[in-house]
Amino acid sequence: MTDAEKYQLQLIERAERYEIWNSEKAQAEREGVVESYRAFLERFAKQGVVPSKIKPEGTRTWHGLNSERALFEAMGMKHIYELDYAWLSDETHVNIGAVTGELMDALDGHTGFGPKGELPHEILFASSYSIPEVLVQLSNLLGLNRRDEVVAMQKEFRDALREAYKPDAG
Repeated sequence: MTDAEKYQLQLIERAERYEIWNSEKAQAEREGVVESYRAFLERFAKQGVVPSKIKPEGTRTWHGLNSERALFEAMGMKHIYELDYAWLSDETHVNIGAVTGELMDALDGHTGFGPKGELPHEILFASSYSIPEVLVQLSNLLGLNRRDEVVAMQKEFRDALREAYKPDAG
């Protein structure tokens, strides 16, 4: 049973416990979850993909390592973690670093909605890694053999970003 399936079953149990669903509805939902995950795993197994954790016991992450940083390091992608993932995660999960700037703005009477700051170069650089990786994985899943084309596109995009965001020479 995958962690995702366990999570879905826990949500169903809570819905039943707090009488959001009656026992018949909860049972039908459980059966649906079990069947959908069985079909999901079967579909990927046909492609040679079998989900497993690196260290299955005692971790709450989907991959089995103790942190996202450890996952990126295991994949040889520590630079992506440090340059892109960590700050995006901090902003998304609203840690103290992310909220401090908002609090300072509010205390100074500068509140507002929408994007803040300069051009979104952080998002563009993060996208230059993540979007091509998704395309390569889709190419692999569908048997398209387009990795070289995607890597070439990624290089062209990253070169353009570096040119656009290089410090002024003068």
